Amino acid sequence: MSDPGRRYSWEDYLYPAPAGELPVLRNLRGTRDFAQAQIEERILTAGRAEELHRNPEFVERTFEVTHWKALHRQLFQDVWGWAGQFRTVDIAKGSSGFTRHGHLDEHAELLLGQVREQRMFAGQKRAQAGRNLAITYQGMNSLHPFREGNGRVQRLLLSHIAEAGGLLIDWQRISPDEQNHAAAASFAGNLQPLIAALEKAVIPVARGGSTPAATTPVATAALHALPRRSKDLGTPARPPSGPPARRHDPPAARGR
Repeated sequence: MSDPGRRYSWEDYLYPAPAGELPVLRNLRGTRDFAQAQIEERILTAGRAEELHRNPEFVERTFEVTHWKALHRQLFQDVWGWAGQFRTVDIAKGSSGFTRHGHLDEHAELLLGQVREQRMFAGQKRAQAGRNLAITYQGMNSLHPFREGNGRVQRLLLSHIAEAGGLLIDWQRISPDEQNHAAAASFAGNLQPLIAALEKAVIPVARGGSTPAATTPVATAALHALPRRSKDLGTPARPPSGPPARRHDPPAARGR
């Protein structure tokens, strides 16, 4: 069972790894083999994504922090005891650190607050809405608020934002390599690859009619049209004494 008040340490998240073996996140099935744990995770989350597609009311679309956390809980509730909870450790990939855990709720609300103020970009021209969706995704990625499972949940949340604004994102139009490149570039401050990727994946929804949407349900597409999982579970971020790592600028701050 999930304990929202628990503060996990780095060691709490991982099983002790024997020398030469890959670390595995502690999971509800007790699986300690890395490859098997990934297989089980994929199967379990695919089932929950399909469940969400059939029952969209399972996650209330408030576009608040609770919405973000609820999506993670929906997908990973069978996998990790901390599903739906922001991480309580600082993490980094390579030399780049994500937002420090003590600031996650504050910064997530700042980002989503700007999205709500712009009414999920409804009424904007497609190009401008696409740019704002890219900025929003960049902000989500810089937070990386969960210990694992961030990309899948980010794609679902961005899909919800796009739908509320009258757009649909077909993630299968973006190749895994393109996703990897666009995400890495946006994290380094270059939005252009992400804007270009979304440009071909964003589909306007016709009023009162159908749209040439993806044939795969949004939840399932966002879950599976993604880069192959790496063996990198992140590294502990050395807590600096300065400001939080990778603070983002919300969409409104970058211009409309």
